[in-house]
Amino acid sequence: MKSYPDWATVPDEYRLSFVVGEIVRNDVYAENETKVLFNTLRANGLPCEAEMPRDFGNVIPLVRAMIALSQVPAPFATIATKVIELTSRAHAVRRNTVHDILIQMPYEPQRIGSGFGRKPRFMSDLERCADNLKEAT
Repeated sequence: MKSYPDWATVPDEYRLSFVVGEIVRNDVYAENETKVLFNTLRANGLPCEAEMPRDFGNVIPLVRAMIALSQVPAPFATIATKVIELTSRAHAVRRNTVHDILIQMPYEPQRIGSGFGRKPRFMSDLERCADNLKEAT
């Protein structure tokens, strides 16, 4: 999927803030669509013992379980499973990104360090996360 906006047009000194903002915004969109899917599946008779949780990270496994039920047509289940797995992976990156102290050195702007001692990541990984969340939506 082509990035929008073109990340290369954002100056290095602003790119991290811009990309993190895109991740957060796109995650909110993905959360909304996942919750719509949850409600649609329940409205169409798929069982789910729990009420929809407030936290997005807790909705994903419920949707995953619902689309795995035998009542879900295989073509839809195949597509929905791919989407929910993409959403789940990208949401995990979002969680580990926004709940960190991000360190970007001016001499190495593509490498993003962690104030919490997590493994460094690269700007391209964060850009891909923003794109994946948009695609999942």
